[in-house]
Amino acid sequence: MDILKGKLSPVASMHGTLSAMPTIKGKLTVPDVVALPDYHGDFEITPGEEEQVLETTDRTLRENIVIKAIPSNYGRIGWNGATLSVF
Repeated sequence: MDILKGKLSPVASMHGTLSAMPTIKGKLTVPDVVALPDYHGDFEITPGEEEQVLETTDRTLRENIVIKAIPSNYGRIGWNGATLSVF
């Protein structure tokens, strides 16, 4: 008999037994899953001069977080390996 193991979600796993019969037979158990609270912060972020932290630890996200392009009025930065230039 082989052991059946797999992952159901980031916070739960599946364990059980798989017999060599033509059908799957055995017992599967799924541990209780703790529901995580939703993330209610910003989903669109524009880079800025200050570090920004999105409080997503132990939260469920229902949509993608989008990091916008650096606005054109931020200027351009050049680096040639020795000199940093801001245009």
